[in-house]
Parts: sequence; structure tokens; C-alpha cells
Amino acid sequence: MRVLHYTVGLPTMRNGGSIRYAASLAQAQARLGLDVSILTAGDTLFKSGKSRIKSAIQFKGIPHFQITTPITPTLVYGSRDINKQINEPNIDDDKIKNWIKEQKIDILHVHSFQGLPLKILKLFKDCGVKIIYTTHDFTGLCLKYNFINNKGICNKKPNPNICAHCLSHAPSDFFLRLLNSKLYRLFKKAGFGKLLKKISLGKIMKENTSKPVSDNSVNLLMEKFRGYFSLVDTYHFNSLQTRDEFEKHLGALTGKVIHLTMPGLEDKYKPVRIEHNRPINMGYFGNKSVHKGFEFIKELSRQLLQDSDYNINITAFSGDTDFIIHPAFKTKPSFDPDNLSKILYSLDVLIVPSICLETFSLVVIEALAHGRPVIISSRVGAKDIVKQITPDFIYNSSDDLKRLLLTISRDSSVLEKASGLINQSNLNYSFDKHTYDILELYQ
Repeated sequence: MRVLHYTVGLPTMRNGGSIRYAASLAQAQARLGLDVSILTAGDTLFKSGKSRIKSAIQFKGIPHFQITTPITPTLVYGSRDINKQINEPNIDDDKIKNWIKEQKIDILHVHSFQGLPLKILKLFKDCGVKIIYTTHDFTGLCLKYNFINNKGICNKKPNPNICAHCLSHAPSDFFLRLLNSKLYRLFKKAGFGKLLKKISLGKIMKENTSKPVSDNSVNLLMEKFRGYFSLVDTYHFNSLQTRDEFEKHLGALTGKVIHLTMPGLEDKYKPVRIEHNRPINMGYFGNKSVHKGFEFIKELSRQLLQDSDYNINITAFSGDTDFIIHPAFKTKPSFDPDNLSKILYSLDVLIVPSICLETFSLVVIEALAHGRPVIISSRVGAKDIVKQITPDFIYNSSDDLKRLLLTISRDSSVLEKASGLINQSNLNYSFDKHTYDILELYQ
């Protein structure tokens, strides 16, 4: 069986759970003897000529190809230059069809539609390739990414007028091309990425959009995404919440819920031990965006400082330098994934306070594998797993979370017991088993 994985990019040039997962799955399949290759979106800053598929540098021994002149990935922002998302690049159909046939691809496993021209996906379908789609995000159901607009949570169904107003506040295509470019990654590696992003995004967001996004353009983009979804043969849903959300928008779909895991998580368990009167060490992994819940948990912890029982120190690994925001909340730089175990063992509990809908959240399974309980928003798909062990650690409101944080502050043994329940659970972290489960979807 020949399998081609499409993902926006690869480590270490890009980060994020879906990127790590796609790369890990491709490597695991290759170790099992499958003929595996990877396709990614090429550079976006300087687009020219026809979109084609070219060879790129191998990824850990796996053949790697890139789409030149891809559609600009909108990441988590959406784009106000909506026609740039609707219009397809020029494509040499015959050349790409011949490439697909020469590669003898049986399965195209898509991890994101971002960057992937619809015409190219149709060519795979025309060549008889089975298309599998892993639901890492809600791109296409929401024209931005995650049902968050400039005012907060969007509970509305996609609607041309509402979506047009939302996208009129999104960044320009040029900004997104810069953010997806090799140039930006070089700046980021040199330590100037955040400054460049902040300056560019700040300027863009302050601009008044002279040409508002039209309702008709939104309709055309919605129709285009329906085209993507119509080509999928089988869906890999990574949580029950994600399956329900997709079927709410698209109707009944062929697929299966298979929760995610990552390689090397077996035998990582260590119990939580909290000495008497020691502050509880809580961790937050994510950026400082509102939709990830950074501001929410920062302000909530500030409020709880007024309660004499509160005894939790939160460290947010948010990509910033070491900085104490208030006595019980500090930020630290992001860390190398190779140091994940060391970081998790230094914590007593992890919090995933996302405000937006999240399809899964890989860090949840990683924390549990290390014996660390997870307090999680009900809007995160990985609550499926937490529910099996500590259902009381799933919260629906800020009042729920306040009560829970004060409970564990007053009695830290709650966390020690939760850690023990993780060890007693029948969670299977095996990535080999997960890989075989995915192969069954391919049949």
C-alpha cells in the first residue's frame, strides 16, 4: 500500500499538534513497511507560475514533496482577501495526474485543507485514490478556524452576512503569506519572529478595510469547502465532540472516532506527590491568544489570590521570556519537545482552558501518560479521555473552575488520588496500536 500524507508543513519548520502527529504517523507507517511519502504546502511569499508538485528534502528518510504556489494557509486567522482563497492557482492537470499515477498512490491522508488547491484534491480523486481526512481543526466549517470571531465565541451557524463581517477583521493575504514563508521562519529562528508578527499584525488590524468582504464571496468560499468535504471517503474523527460538530454541519458522515496519541508515551507514568503546604504547580501549554484561554486563566488566578485558601502557582509555557505577571502566575519560553517529560514531571496538574472548540489537544494524552491530572474545558475534544478517569475535572463555567481550583488548594491529596486513578485506568497510549487502527480506516 502506498500512502501519501498531506500536511501544511513539517517539524521543525512548523509547530503544532497536527504537524507533530502527521509526521509521527508517517514515520510509524514507514517502519511497518508501508510505502509512505509526504506532501506539504510550499513557500507562499513569492508565488509565480503554475502550481505543481516538486521533490523536496527528505524527512527522516521519507520522500517529501511540495506544492508550489499553494493557496495561502490562513492558520488561525482567516483572510479578509477572500478571493485569494476562492481563486485556484493555475495547474497543469496532465502533469499532476501523471505524477499521481507514477507514484501509484493508493491513499491520500489529508491532515488539513489549508494550502491544498481543490483542483489538486479532485485530481487525486479522479485517479481513484482513496481520501482520508483527519479532523485536526474546523477549517471549512468555520471560515476562520475555530468558531471565534473578533468579539469572542461565535455560536452562529455559518451565515454569509455574519461571516463576511467577521472576515473583514481578518488579516490580509500578504500578511498570511509572510507568516507562512521561509523568510518569516528565518526571522523567528533568529529571535525576531514575534516582533515582526506583532508589528505586521498590529498595523493590519488597525487598518480600516476599504473593501469589506461581500456576502457573495463568503457564499463562494463556503461552496468551495463543501467541494473539499464531498471528496473525502472516510473521516478520522479525533473526538466525539468533533464528530458531532462535523455532522451538525455536514450531515451523517462515513468515519470513525479514534483518539490521538503520540510515540513514546508508554511507561512514562510517575505519581504526583505534594508535600504538606507546598504550593501546587499547575502548567498551561499554549500561546497567549484569547481563544486558548490564556487571558481567562490569568485573570481568574488573580481573582483567586483574594482567597486565603488559594495555593496554586501557574506556569504558562507561552513562548515568552521568563516573566512574573502576578505572584501566582508566570510565563516561560516554549520548550523543545524533547524536554516534555522533564517539564511534565515538574508539574502536579495541567490545565487546558480553551474558550474555542478544540478538536482534541494532544497535550492532554501526553500529560495523562506522565501521571499528571488534567483540568479541562468542556469545549476541548480530549475531555472524552479525562471523562473516563476524573470527570469532575471537566468544567463548564468560570464558577465551576473556581470551585475546583479552591477544592484542590484546600486538599492537594485530590490530585494525588487523581494521579493514582490514571495509573489504574485502561488507557492505551501505544502508537503502534493507534497506527494499526488508522490502517483499518484505509481498508
